[in-house]
Amino acid sequence: MIQPIATLEHKVQALLEQNLVALLRRHLDIPILALELARTLEQSYIDNPTQAPGKIAPHCYTLLIHPQTLAKMKNETPDLESTLSTQITLIANTLGLVLLDTPTVMITIDQKIAQGSVKILTDPVDPTTAATIQMTPLDANATGSTTNTMAYIIVNGDYYHPLRQPLITIGRKLDNNIIIENTDVSRSHAQIRLRIDKWVLFDTNSRLGTQINNKPIKEQVLQNGDVISIGSTTLIFVDDAVHHNHKPSDTNRFGGTVPI
Repeated sequence: MIQPIATLEHKVQALLEQNLVALLRRHLDIPILALELARTLEQSYIDNPTQAPGKIAPHCYTLLIHPQTLAKMKNETPDLESTLSTQITLIANTLGLVLLDTPTVMITIDQKIAQGSVKILTDPVDPTTAATIQMTPLDANATGSTTNTMAYIIVNGDYYHPLRQPLITIGRKLDNNIIIENTDVSRSHAQIRLRIDKWVLFDTNSRLGTQINNKPIKEQVLQNGDVISIGSTTLIFVDDAVHHNHKPSDTNRFGGTVPI
């Protein structure tokens, strides 16, 4: 049986206060964050021992936050999404829940949310998928802000963007990882996620869609050399098996992107 919401909330709050209080308490109401996360876990994870050897926590999270609250948090913690992803993994492991994938955290501004408050939405876990995937709990140490991969995206032949986080966002908004300032690109157009050692491209309900090798897609595993079309912009995916001459230190010199 699932634990009572009050018990989950207490455990989640204790973990948040232990690990995040110094980072977030000036800007977020920790008890509200704990309650939202506890409700998410209570409503979304599966307890079906006939199909899966454990309770399964969701791995896709959307946080709705007031824009002023987000601006203050981002100013102090630019890698906020990665930090929260790591903490969700830690909480899931502590509660004995199974994660099928590295948690991805998206933060969306919402004027209706009170300053300092937060609302959490998740994508439900598919029981059919859960029953067919090997249940190996993720290690919180594996969900940090960087990955060991050398995969990268070449943008219009002008520069490359190393895939050093488990979630890369693409779009016209300035808070995306890969910013494409073209009117034929949606504000939040697509995402690249690391899923069980594979990079997967997702179209996030963009206005004009996303193509791989001239074929429209909604979700597809990327292969070395794939050509991604987002409006009039061309991206090329290169995996870590391909030799290239860029030095690893280049990313530190030029930030998240490197000129070609």
